[in-house]
Amino acid sequence: MGIIASISGAGNITLDFYQILSVNFRHSTPLTSYAKSNDAVFEIIMEINASHMFENNAGTLASLREWEGETHSSDTYYRNLEIQEIYADEVVRKFIFTQAYIERTHTKTLTDIGQSQVIELVIRQKRDKYKEIVIV
Repeated sequence: MGIIASISGAGNITLDFYQILSVNFRHSTPLTSYAKSNDAVFEIIMEINASHMFENNAGTLASLREWEGETHSSDTYYRNLEIQEIYADEVVRKFIFTQAYIERTHTKTLTDIGQSQVIELVIRQKRDKYKEIVIV
């Protein structure tokens, strides 16, 4: 089983089985009765093996850093994100965020696997575009 992520917009970014360590989908809605529908959060938390990417595909890592640095007013701030979970050469699950942006990143070093760097990307969907999220 593996995960492939495709990001399209200002240039295409593809992350494959070897680069993605884990992906978590999270949805939360406030419990108060005064909560607005746009107070909900839809996000994907993706851990990427930065050490592998630096050695084998530094351009992809640079493209992710460039996307992270985009300003909110930029035309390339929101991008299309498609994540596919593949098992036995079949797509068993797919997440599509049509207006995705990087909320934050966190880099950590794992010493148990030989000084490997892992980048945690928190990617969210634009609040007024929640209806466009597709989960198959």
